[in-house]
Amino acid sequence: MTANERRIISDYLTRRRWYFAAGFIIHLILMTACWWVGKPVMLGIYGGSAIILAFELQCGGHATTRTMLSLPVTADQLARCWRFVGFGLPVVLFLIPLVLGAAIGAAYGAPYLTAEFFFLIVISQTLFLGICYFALTGVPGQPGTGATPWQRTQDGFFTLLWVFSIPAVMFLSLAIPRHFADLGKGGVIAGILLAVGSVAGWFRADVLVRNRAARPGSGDSKVENISPARNAREWKRFGALPYFCLRFGSITLLTLLAMLLVYRFVMVWLTAGSTRGNNVSHTQIVMFVILTTFISFSQLLGQLRVLRTLPLRTSTLTHGLLFWPFALAMVLGLLAQAVFLLLDGAPIDWNLLGQSVFGAGLLTILLPLTLRFGYRLWTMMPVMMFAVFMSSMAPLLCGGFVKNHWLWCLAGLAALLLGVWWATWRLLATAHPWRAGAMKGLAAGRRM
Repeated sequence: MTANERRIISDYLTRRRWYFAAGFIIHLILMTACWWVGKPVMLGIYGGSAIILAFELQCGGHATTRTMLSLPVTADQLARCWRFVGFGLPVVLFLIPLVLGAAIGAAYGAPYLTAEFFFLIVISQTLFLGICYFALTGVPGQPGTGATPWQRTQDGFFTLLWVFSIPAVMFLSLAIPRHFADLGKGGVIAGILLAVGSVAGWFRADVLVRNRAARPGSGDSKVENISPARNAREWKRFGALPYFCLRFGSITLLTLLAMLLVYRFVMVWLTAGSTRGNNVSHTQIVMFVILTTFISFSQLLGQLRVLRTLPLRTSTLTHGLLFWPFALAMVLGLLAQAVFLLLDGAPIDWNLLGQSVFGAGLLTILLPLTLRFGYRLWTMMPVMMFAVFMSSMAPLLCGGFVKNHWLWCLAGLAALLLGVWWATWRLLATAHPWRAGAMKGLAAGRRM
């Protein structure tokens, strides 16, 4: 490793150290608790996985790659740096809290601590980090201007794999058996596929650099794509705010439909005949709904500067922004129910719809945070992880408390929404430019 490579890695780790530290602490807590509950929830590995590297690359579009290649660094050296921070280092880093958690479990006599269970978690967490990095290597970093049909198909495959791999990590972590003999045919095939993807991602590190440096296009999110000048007819036909919701909601519906179909014909087959797989399937569907709602809601928040220019009262815009995630979560929840009703004849589960709406309510916390601090990674990721965990994992871990104190849970959600509405209305009404929606987007640089 050359001196320039060490400087690039050191700079990345210095700027993203808080995400690695938070992920390390969360993983330590969960990997300590898993020896008593028997369910290894791998939420902490998101803090140092390829997801953080993806946001790092998104912050500057193609300019980040081309600027770094203007330094005395080759494309292969830069690829090795990104592979180290996105795959190599997280694999070693998150083994430490796993070993520490196992040591604590051994000291206090944890009931589920066995050598087989420990090594299964080690293998699974390594493969999860590898498949996330492999999916990132194929995600297009720029618009595919002039791309061939094969290139567009490849971009679509890796994009779907990237979107699907994020919730799949949580799902598969809950489906990890405690003994190698319990893996079954589906588990072995899943492990082989993950291993092949991880190895391929290791050798595809140069693709992550070359695609972002060679393709034409700007790579930045352009507000002009949905401006009144380009879409005057659609704005007059639907109305300004409904047009925004229609634009982002239609893409979200198609994304969720694709994820549900992949889940139905692949993931359910891998866990066929397993009671744990059936229990986790409900959790996974809720994850899909919340994550797709988060994607659409975050896209809408990225256009707050445009929304502020609409001829709408502050209260109307506040109500619309709060109503959108609830309505979308209900539609997505009903779509998920309809898909499994048609394919499997599964009865409608109203608890799933309730959990989806509850998770959407937690996502509204993003509104005042985005208005106050901007469209930033440190505001988006914690809220998304908190909403996914509370809406999908918490019912499995503390379902009895929710059933016995459901009235208090509803009162708490109502109080949260009231506080979010008040903070959003105040921030939208203020004249301060950095608190009135005129914030920088995720792809914008920092003020000097």
